[in-house]
Amino acid sequence: MPAVNVLGIGMGVFVLLSVRAGEGNFFFEAMAREKDSPRRGYFIVVPYITTALGGLVSNFLFGFCAVMGYALCGAADAVAEPVGVRFGKHKYRVPSLKKVRVSERSLEGSFSVWAVSLVLSFILFLFLYRMSWAESLPAALILATAITLVEAFSFHGADNLTVQVTASGVCYLFIHVWS
Repeated sequence: MPAVNVLGIGMGVFVLLSVRAGEGNFFFEAMAREKDSPRRGYFIVVPYITTALGGLVSNFLFGFCAVMGYALCGAADAVAEPVGVRFGKHKYRVPSLKKVRVSERSLEGSFSVWAVSLVLSFILFLFLYRMSWAESLPAALILATAITLVEAFSFHGADNLTVQVTASGVCYLFIHVWS
């Protein structure tokens, strides 16, 4: 946890300095989405805050199972946007924490959340949490489906919180309650 906190604080300073520098700054432009205009800086800061909050809540409530939340938010949710931008043909609207021009996701991006969550959670259940193959596969299928649904219905900008807490909580249920 201390290493995660140091990383989070360092990234927080970087994010705030980049947002303060504003439009035209290389780092700001690398993080900001055009579709979030006119609140591009807001949608850099809010996902950072929701990610940090999701990590803290997951760690506090679910202990070691927070690793599942970190991994799935860091990988599955991160893969969704480039897949959705590149291959997303079937769009659906999502609510936003602040009104933006277009707040939408794609079925293709959501499918990538499911696929990456399935593979990654299966590996983590098997090797990190030491579940059997017979336990890991159904647990991974349920977790991937839950994460995909939560991500699909989460507010634009808040999915880093909801995905992390859900992944950590479902993992906790499998590790400590159902096994």
